[in-house]
Amino acid sequence: MIIFAVINNFLEDIPVSNVARFEKELFRFVDENYPEVSKKILAAEDFSSDLTNAIVEFKKKFVVEA
Repeated sequence: MIIFAVINNFLEDIPVSNVARFEKELFRFVDENYPEVSKKILAAEDFSSDLTNAIVEFKKKFVVEA
């Protein structure tokens, strides 16, 4: 998931010091709110639009810390 986020420029506005927390919280958010994404990734199905939607929603809630 994090590689997808990086490749698709979702981390452009996330400071390097926040990337590890972003990754950890993104995994938790997707597992809790978009469980079908993890299943699609494991099944090698097309997940890009579902994961894009999940990341967009997650970024609205993610707070960057100084």
